[in-house]
Amino acid sequence: MKEAIITDLNGLYVEPTLVADSVTGVFVIQEYPKPEPNEDGTLPSPPIEDVELIDTGYTIAYVVPAGFYKAKVRRCGLRGSKGSV
Repeated sequence: MKEAIITDLNGLYVEPTLVADSVTGVFVIQEYPKPEPNEDGTLPSPPIEDVELIDTGYTIAYVVPAGFYKAKVRRCGLRGSKGSV
């Protein structure tokens, strides 16, 4: 198992998830839309054939290049800063 990330439609991080080691790529996450309640307050039960799935985000499972996830601080940028570092 390896870690993949889930993003929303704008590409913003939502949460991590686990996928199989053989999974690589970007996959669309689709869900059924939330049904609107009827006038009497009950939820309708439409046939599944009539409902279109909507895209809600992406699962991204790529190998992170070595060194990409490690923070690198350039010391020359810290010399002129004031306050604690």
